[in-house]
Amino acid sequence: MSVKSKSLNMRISESDKQTLHRAASILGVNLTSFVLQSAMKKAQETLDHEKRIELTKRDMKRLLEIMDSTEPDENLSEAFAHYNAKIS
Repeated sequence: MSVKSKSLNMRISESDKQTLHRAASILGVNLTSFVLQSAMKKAQETLDHEKRIELTKRDMKRLLEIMDSTEPDENLSEAFAHYNAKIS
């Protein structure tokens, strides 16, 4: 369990605070836990999305066509060999 030593303050409307309290109550957690869990979930989703490259089917088809029509150069061949050696 991590040691909590930092605080985060924010100003929100009374109605937003009531909504958060109600949601936290439904889950049986306090407001701070609810807000932190929700924010961390959204933060992780954002970071995960940043790592992904999403292509349309058309873009993927074009990428594969380019890859199939191109011979790998020496650097790419060495990179593949290095990668394969690491995972073997």
